[in-house]
This record gives sequence, C-alpha cells and structure tokens, in this order.
Amino acid sequence: MIDATKILEDGTAEKILLNAYRRSKTAKQISDSTGIPLVEVYKKIRELEKIGLVQKEKSIITKSGRAKAAYRSNLEDAYVFFDNGRLRVRFEVAAGMARAFRNRYKAASGPIGGQNND
Repeated sequence: MIDATKILEDGTAEKILLNAYRRSKTAKQISDSTGIPLVEVYKKIRELEKIGLVQKEKSIITKSGRAKAAYRSNLEDAYVFFDNGRLRVRFEVAAGMARAFRNRYKAASGPIGGQNND
C-alpha cells in the first residue's frame, strides 16, 4: 500500500485520481469535468505518473486526427485511519503497479536513515 496522506492534501491530485478511476480520460476531459486548468492537469499527471498512481492507458484519435493520451488512475482501494494523533490515508494500487511504485519511490527518496531497504 502507498501512504497517500499527502496526495489527499493536494486537491488537484485527488480530483485527477478520482476522475480517472473508472475509465481512462484525456487531460482535456479531466480539465473539463473538474474545472482544473489544462496546464495544471498536465503538470499533475506527470507527477502522478512518476510515482505510479496514474498511467497512460491508450491514445485517442480526435476528430482533427490528432492523438491524445488517455490516462487512468491505478488506484484500487483507499483506507482512512487515525494513527498517533494524525489522520492517515493509504491507497492500494493495481497489483502490477505496486512493485514499480516501490522502485521509483526508493530511487527518489534514497535509503531511510542511511540504511539499505532492499
């Protein structure tokens, strides 16, 4: 599971993840349905892709013939709990994405406390 408390503190990320939960959507579709500016949607999607919470699922060809990426949330479940006086949230991602997320998280954050966490 992913400790996702900080993601929920980010309203933009939360809206994108929930909006692309059931089916893949283009950034424009997400922007239109959430009211988040398109530039901000693209920026946040890139951040969420890096940590494995969103993935490009397919390309959609528009009426003008241009290919647009359609993104889908990798979330499967969310758990809210109270821990040591703090509200915490954990997200569970699609099975194949969990390992990739852990690897990216380790690479980005480095060893905790100087220890090797392999």
